[in-house]
Amino acid sequence: MSAFARFATADCFTGQYKDRTAFIAALLGRLQVEAKKDGWPGTVLFDADWIEERGQPDMAVISLQPGMGAASVADVRIFLIDKRRAERKAA
Repeated sequence: MSAFARFATADCFTGQYKDRTAFIAALLGRLQVEAKKDGWPGTVLFDADWIEERGQPDMAVISLQPGMGAASVADVRIFLIDKRRAERKAA
């Protein structure tokens, strides 16, 4: 296993993706391929963010760390919902 404790990626949601679910699945797929190449037994979600700025395409940032199993689109969705709830509660 490499010295890296996490892999992260970011991309803009543009026309090449059918919908947001396919977009997140593509990002996760890229990360999981790199994790597998690095010898990780599996992946778990470390952090995720969905960025919406006026006049710019939406952007996703996802970070995975080693773990058992495989991070999924549902994991990202739940994480983002919980993160937004916590931000609203703090505001």
